[in-house]
Amino acid sequence: MVEECRKLVYCFIHTTEEDYVFTFPDRPGFCPFSTFCNRIDPEIISGDQENHCSAVSHNRWLNQDAPSLVAGNYEAAIRIPATDLSGLEGRKLTEIYYFIREKPSSCTVKVYKKSDSNAPAEQIYSTATTSEVKAGSWNKHILSTPVEITNDDLWISVKVGHTANTRSIGCDPGPAVENGDWLFDDSDNEWRPLSDRAAISINWNIRGVVAP
Repeated sequence: MVEECRKLVYCFIHTTEEDYVFTFPDRPGFCPFSTFCNRIDPEIISGDQENHCSAVSHNRWLNQDAPSLVAGNYEAAIRIPATDLSGLEGRKLTEIYYFIREKPSSCTVKVYKKSDSNAPAEQIYSTATTSEVKAGSWNKHILSTPVEITNDDLWISVKVGHTANTRSIGCDPGPAVENGDWLFDDSDNEWRPLSDRAAISINWNIRGVVAP
């Protein structure tokens, strides 16, 4: 879903309730930051709260849980197909939000473009965020080098390392929607939807913001 608030900031998110394109710049009830500003942590959003849309309660913005993943290395990702990026070419991905329930031993935010047989093809951004990650919270990462939107697929991922069973990457209550639950597992070196790997049907709480 691409939402837009009065500041004309797009937010990518996969949810069960709605899919990608949803733009109501003059309707405060659809601000992608409303729950952040008022129900999670006002400090996570840069700028004054009054510059965002009015407060509303959207349960889909609250974290439901986090799947337990055994010791290993993983990447949880959402994929935004090129067809859903039409009209945003030339604009820049500037911020990524993700929920961490239990802090992993390592954490890295990544962005890819293009797809190759249902896997990301080209890594275009990667930054370690382990030292700044907060458990039980939404985490905000400002890209040191904003990523320009092109007419290619876009993948936003959070790579985590676990030394034991850990519930790290947050999720919604599900059920899974297409492209909302991609998971790479180092143990098999494959990108597959989490719903294909286990009897778990959710969507990752990973979001990307595209500035004007």
